[in-house]
Amino acid sequence: YQRRVHGTEVLVYYSPPATVLPHVLTHGPILASDKQPNGKCPLSGKTGLFSSMCQNSCKLCSLPHNCSNGCHPYGLGTYFAESAYQAQALSTRGPIVGSSMVTIQCQLAIGNPKIVTGDQYTHNGANTTSFNDVIVAKTEQGGVYVTFHPFQSLPLYEIHCSK
Repeated sequence: YQRRVHGTEVLVYYSPPATVLPHVLTHGPILASDKQPNGKCPLSGKTGLFSSMCQNSCKLCSLPHNCSNGCHPYGLGTYFAESAYQAQALSTRGPIVGSSMVTIQCQLAIGNPKIVTGDQYTHNGANTTSFNDVIVAKTEQGGVYVTFHPFQSLPLYEIHCSK
């Protein structure tokens, strides 16, 4: 369920791949990129992510990221969920693989949200809305929150779960 902390803040869940957990705990949740990671890149190379974690100045991660498989249905942002299970399903590596998963509970500043339903927005068009800080997509599985700025989320707790 969604729990409001203050008028414009909610507690949500983010589930990164284990390969980038130290980076997430130090720098916060990762914004999706429009570049592919290069295997030789020291930051993004062996993360298993579909898009690069690097800044645009990285010389190695320079190929465009093709999002035709629906990996970012509401645009290039950071995806959070109302439940830990749903956050794992949103993870860039898909559902739980192996015996455990890591989820981070975050406090999210939602500011001026744009609320949409399920398939109202698809593929990269969602983050072109002006004057909205967050997209809140109400789906059959629960709410999905998409932010477009790294300072909108504050990681609070690291949660380890087993199957």
